[in-house]
Amino acid sequence: MHDVSPHLLSARLRSGTRTLHAEAERTGVMRDLLRGRLGLPGYVALLQNLQALYAALEKALQSCESDAKVGPVCQPALFRQMAIERDLSAYGAPVTDPAVPLVPGMRAYVSRLETLGRGSSPRLVAHAYVRYLGDLHGGQVLARVVRDAFPWRSSAEAGGLDFYHFGSADVVAGHIGALRQALDALPLSPAETDAVIEEACWAFGQHVRVFEELARPADVSPLPHVP
Repeated sequence: MHDVSPHLLSARLRSGTRTLHAEAERTGVMRDLLRGRLGLPGYVALLQNLQALYAALEKALQSCESDAKVGPVCQPALFRQMAIERDLSAYGAPVTDPAVPLVPGMRAYVSRLETLGRGSSPRLVAHAYVRYLGDLHGGQVLARVVRDAFPWRSSAEAGGLDFYHFGSADVVAGHIGALRQALDALPLSPAETDAVIEEACWAFGQHVRVFEELARPADVSPLPHVP
């Protein structure tokens, strides 16, 4: 395996967010999920909040598709909004209901993505890095966790795991390489590169906030009945 230059954007993003990334994985609802302590209503609330994130992110990326500083990371094969909606349907939960509960941190996250999209800001690529590379690297692990937690609802037959499915291991590796290559080839100035790294740190910090809020039921509107 070839060494990756520490000066490439993908490498700087990884090193610059390592601590916050680890914190997000150990926080709130994500910690509970990984430890097998999250009930189905809590998992549904997590999916509903992530669906709102991806809807905003993917709309923003598509609106900036012609911008050389953002467009290359707009890779529809990675989009997760529709996959999450299929999973929610498999769990019998509403997808487009305006009453879907969003915690305050996610409302702020969605607002930020909408603002970045309107301004065609290079900072938007930080959110593609945070979400899609995380999904590609950790998706298979989380798929097993969810399947083990809700075996009667999550299976190839019943559905509920589309969020984590990108294809075979070779396909996943190809997606990872393509996204890293796109990030490293972006024509960003040094100041813009620093801004992208700063934004990625914000994104991981906001994930920490969202995961903590989702672990506190009082922060979430009442969930619909999940049979």
